[in-house]
Amino acid sequence: LSTFADVALNTSADPFSRVEYYYQNLAGNWVRIGQATAVLAQTQTNRTYTYSFVWDPAAPVQTGVVTVTAIGVDAQGDAVFSLGPTTVTIVP
Repeated sequence: LSTFADVALNTSADPFSRVEYYYQNLAGNWVRIGQATAVLAQTQTNRTYTYSFVWDPAAPVQTGVVTVTAIGVDAQGDAVFSLGPTTVTIVP
């Protein structure tokens, strides 16, 4: 799973200290599956922070289409919900 934050070159700090990843279980609850820190790539006009997490679902996670979302957390503990959840397909 990867999340990208693209910011202007003059931005002084990483927008998030970490990104937390969650999936929605069959009961409709969001379950935390892990977190990632940033890897920075810079061009002449912007900085792109990439947060990546490898998810190997445990046996209790349902198979089929699962909704996953990312929440960015900054240094003060404030959070930003990602642009919207996405889906992944879990296979046995």
